[in-house]
Amino acid sequence: MTVTDGPAARGTWRMIAWTLAVGAAVRLLLFLFALYQPIANETGQPVSPAHYQQGADYHFYMTSRQSYAAGGDEVISTIRQSLDIQYILERFADPTADLYHFVLSGPLLPLLLSVFDYAPGNTLPLSIFSLAVGLLITAVWLVWISRTNLNYAWLFLFILLPNPIWYQLNNSADHYFFLIFTLFFAVYFSDAPSSWRVPVSIALALALCLTKPNGLPVLIFLLIDQVGRRSSAASRQQLALHVGLLLLVICAGVLFYAGYFAAFMKSSLGFEFFGIAYKDYLTGLFPALPKAIDMPLSWLVLFGVKVLHLVGIRPSWGITPDALVLVRAAPGLILLPGLIWLLVRGDRRIAALVVLFILPPLLGATQERYILPIQPILFIYGAMAYEAGFRALRRRMRRASRSASPGSSGELPHGQPPSKSSAKGDGASDVEHRQIASG
Repeated sequence: MTVTDGPAARGTWRMIAWTLAVGAAVRLLLFLFALYQPIANETGQPVSPAHYQQGADYHFYMTSRQSYAAGGDEVISTIRQSLDIQYILERFADPTADLYHFVLSGPLLPLLLSVFDYAPGNTLPLSIFSLAVGLLITAVWLVWISRTNLNYAWLFLFILLPNPIWYQLNNSADHYFFLIFTLFFAVYFSDAPSSWRVPVSIALALALCLTKPNGLPVLIFLLIDQVGRRSSAASRQQLALHVGLLLLVICAGVLFYAGYFAAFMKSSLGFEFFGIAYKDYLTGLFPALPKAIDMPLSWLVLFGVKVLHLVGIRPSWGITPDALVLVRAAPGLILLPGLIWLLVRGDRRIAALVVLFILPPLLGATQERYILPIQPILFIYGAMAYEAGFRALRRRMRRASRSASPGSSGELPHGQPPSKSSAKGDGASDVEHRQIASG
């Protein structure tokens, strides 16, 4: 589905432009505010375009930047060390202290830091670039949302989602990964000819993998989706090329990020979910129950609280004020129904992509930034779930009103045909979820 020409399309483009202008104004005002009044993050560190970020992730990427700058011998040595999983499991204790000594990040983010020479006293160039990236991400998703049958009010709700704004403001690595994923999704699920759509999508997925390990699930999705969709004899040679390339990159990525994954899994054991230690969930929360009931029930509860953390419905791990915790958690009231609606009623290919994407975080510690790139997808399906619920409620209320009217038996007068709206029934609401993916 595309935004075509005509009065309706021109009205849609005007609405997109106005919404984007409001979103740009909000982001710019917050950018200027934080420039003069830094905002504290969960650990109490100031977040501002003028402040050099010193969080765990930034220290990791800056250390990797130094390793890449040192040359091939340093890079090879670090990669070899990252493949020693036993060493990692024995030495790893605290992700903020030990991770950088034996794991190397993908090269794209250290390259970005080098291009902008990000350092104390020189933070504004990358911060301004981050603001531009945030606007580009917003514009792409606004166009995508406008292609659905959703009410325009959802456009304005989307531009006010706090997580994309926050991670743009603090130059998060997830923010730049978000941009590449957005471009991948827009290209791969577009109406463009597969002759260039698939190669460009593979290139973007490769860029994702060179940025963060979260790119590996996207490559795996591409591999599965391409094998499942290509069947003509004329495309077998091209399919073999694509599959061979994807398999090669996936295998290389798994080896490269093996140490990273091992460190992530071990560090996750030190996290808490709603005040209960991760290990307690694994060993059983209900000792009064038989072990055969206690363990599955505890793991089911663990899965549920992980999903809640993943959509942002979680307490603060630091000193975040309660009001800001509620603001951060509020989108979860849309994202969680969106995840359920996508899995139950959504496009199967998009559902497969989302499931593959969230699977690695669900194996360890979870939080909302791990699913930042797919939040717009869950937002769209969450909006569809709410609109479907509102339509069902209105139909129920109309039926109740008609049945409560004096002399109404709920039957049509003799000879009167049913109206088109009554004959249409629920079918109109089944169209929307098929309009997200047009590829």
